[in-house]
Amino acid sequence: MFTKLKMKIAKNRNMLNITIFTFISFLLLVVSYFIDYRGFEFRQFVPDQLMLSKDVSTTFLTTLAGVFLTVTTFTLTTILSILNQYANSFTPRAMQKFIDKPYVLSLFGIFIGGFFYSIFSLLMIQNVPDKVKVISGSIGILYAMASMIYFILFVKTVLKSIKARDVIEDIYDRALKCVKDDASLDETVSTDFSLEEYDQDITRIYAKDSGYLYAIDDDKLAKILKEGQLSLIINYKVGDYLVRGMNVANLNIDIREAEYDKADDLAEKISSCFIYSESPNDTDDYRHEVKNLVEIALRAISPGINDPNTAIICIRKISMLLSVLFSHKSNYKVKILDDSSKIIYKEFTVHDELYFNFYQLIHYGKEDPSVARNILNGLNLIFMHSSQNSAQEVKKFYDEAYEIFMDSMASDMDKNHLKSLKDNFYQLTDNLD
Repeated sequence: MFTKLKMKIAKNRNMLNITIFTFISFLLLVVSYFIDYRGFEFRQFVPDQLMLSKDVSTTFLTTLAGVFLTVTTFTLTTILSILNQYANSFTPRAMQKFIDKPYVLSLFGIFIGGFFYSIFSLLMIQNVPDKVKVISGSIGILYAMASMIYFILFVKTVLKSIKARDVIEDIYDRALKCVKDDASLDETVSTDFSLEEYDQDITRIYAKDSGYLYAIDDDKLAKILKEGQLSLIINYKVGDYLVRGMNVANLNIDIREAEYDKADDLAEKISSCFIYSESPNDTDDYRHEVKNLVEIALRAISPGINDPNTAIICIRKISMLLSVLFSHKSNYKVKILDDSSKIIYKEFTVHDELYFNFYQLIHYGKEDPSVARNILNGLNLIFMHSSQNSAQEVKKFYDEAYEIFMDSMASDMDKNHLKSLKDNFYQLTDNLD
């Protein structure tokens, strides 16, 4: 239940930010209403400097209503301009990252809330006697000051978000967090595991819906498995696209003919722990973030953009992420629930990870010496930080990429340079061996 709620909040986070700040303005409206019209006994706790006359409050609130409406239009124009730049210079998926920043769409909530506060406050103070002082105008002024501070933060975010290096660094930081979260799971699992004992006596769990595997309700799943003293092998990872009816997991239970109904109920409960969405998980899946870096690099090396330096930055960031990932890489993660129950997560192999992250860059950049050089240097970095189990797969992929680059180079000078990189790489691997 909590996992599904988290998914809904993540998918509607922008509207929630706007709604929250708008709701704050209505709370301030309620406060001013009670002080000015209902709670006269609270006025003794309000400083006299905050109590303004009806005419002064009306002037302030009228001006603020116009200002909030004007700045809202200006903010919308600015955001649309930035989104257009993102679409042309980076990748359409990176636009969502800008929209999700704390001081972007939430600024609409502040200005819209301020506009409504000013309008409704003007309506309410019309019934106040001319000689009575009210706090509505002072609250509006304080709200406008807070809005200006938030607007300054918005401008700072915009200036930072139009720099390619900052955009790449921001994506890298989010991906690194996801990779480290994935690595922290190793502290609570056992990776010394073989699937041989699960070759028989399994019941297949099928996907209930089509879509991206958004999340797995681990808490609910663990409760079900511990009650039946069962183990589950999960065949896919968060971010994979599944079609209804696919074999998403295997349950190690021997089904006898008299227990088919019980097994069906159990499979239904387990299947409900897998949550699907029409859009991928962009908060917990490191592959989604790495894909953004790959797309930015591909756009940068395209003939229309021709910006290999940006592509090189992305390649270096991808290599750094994989070096962290492969330092703890294993084919399975086994979460021990109790003596007889466990959850087994199948992981991507080292070759699959390398192919997923580099195959497009190798294909489209194989004739560019700078791209080839930095991919090989990146694989060198990954090898140096890889665990013993992963290092040999990295070395094998290095040889495959090297052969592709050598066949694509038109200049002997470029080929000689790549050959020197390979000689240095093998000298390093021999020293480590």
